[in-house]
Amino acid sequence: MTINGTYQIRDLQIVNPTYEVINVNDNISNKTCIIEAVFNTDSIIKYSYSIGGFSYDTTWDDADIFAFVETHIKSELLIL
Repeated sequence: MTINGTYQIRDLQIVNPTYEVINVNDNISNKTCIIEAVFNTDSIIKYSYSIGGFSYDTTWDDADIFAFVETHIKSELLIL
């Protein structure tokens, strides 16, 4: 998925990256997940980034994960 804008990930600034979710580590006892996403742009080779903070009540599906990742990217990483 492409996400338009300029983003700051740690010390790396990327513009209009694509990303893919490559791993979801589900802790079923705590009902939380850590999500590993890989960002890619024309100027960098793939960059892996872990996103925590996803929690659920009973279960989750892929759409929940992608919605959480996109919200996290836009709210936490976007440079205005």
